[in-house]
Amino acid sequence: MYQARAYFATAGLSVEVPQLMSLRVAPATEEVLTGGQQQYYAYAQWEQGPELDVSNKVSWKSSDIAVASINAQGLALAQQGGSTTISAHLTYAGQPFSAQAALTVAEPPPTLMALAISPIGADMLLATQQQYQCCLLYTSPSPRDATLS
Repeated sequence: MYQARAYFATAGLSVEVPQLMSLRVAPATEEVLTGGQQQYYAYAQWEQGPELDVSNKVSWKSSDIAVASINAQGLALAQQGGSTTISAHLTYAGQPFSAQAALTVAEPPPTLMALAISPIGADMLLATQQQYQCCLLYTSPSPRDATLS
C-alpha cells in the first residue's frame, strides 16, 4: 500500500537595497571650440561593488545653454564662447544625487580671408618713395592693419 507524505519547508529571504554613495561626471573639465561636441558620462559609486555607468539614468543640465546645451544622452553642443557647468542629477531610493563638470567653450581663432594692399597701381618716379598699406582681412572680428612702420 502507498503512503503519501507531505513535506513542507520554509526559507527566509532578505533583500537589501544597494547604497549609492556618490555620483561622478567625466570628463571633469574640458575645453572645446564653438561648434564642437563633448560626450559626458555619469558614474555611480556604490557602498559595495564597482562603479557603474549610469549615464542613461541621469538627467543632464547645462548652467548656461547659450554657451553649451546638453541632450538626454549626455552630448554637449558648444554654442558660443564662455564657461558653463554640466550637471548630472539622479534620484535613487528617494535621495537626490548630483555631480558637476566644467566646460569651457573657446572661439576658434580667426581665419585669414584676404590680404589687401593699397594703393593699387601707384605710379612712381625713379628714386622716389611710396608708402603702402597692408590690411589683413579675417573672418572675425575686423580687419587688422599689418603695415610696417
